[in-house]
Amino acid sequence: MTKQIDQKKLKDDLAFLYKNTKSQDQFRLAGAKSTALSQSKTEISFFWPVTTLSSLLLALLIAPPLLDKSNNQIVVSQVRQSSIDIINEEVDQPIFYYWLDVYDNELIAANEN
Repeated sequence: MTKQIDQKKLKDDLAFLYKNTKSQDQFRLAGAKSTALSQSKTEISFFWPVTTLSSLLLALLIAPPLLDKSNNQIVVSQVRQSSIDIINEEVDQPIFYYWLDVYDNELIAANEN
């Protein structure tokens, strides 16, 4: 019973709106309605499955290296150790201290003037 009342009320509201709508707007609405009804259902094109599959394969190729943190930590520790070794070798050479002395002498000379 309530469905019939709701449908009757909706039909009355629709009829009222239709009567109070300008004829030009009614013509445009009828054209839009016929265009919408004439459209067929769109089928899934070839593009969407290919894009989805490509994205999934790309994620599967990128994810394992990003998730493997143990290998990255080993590489980082090796790089740090090699950097420390290079710095230690440079500090042990007398030429390193020569340039420090030159810089200090120039700084003292600049401050005296």
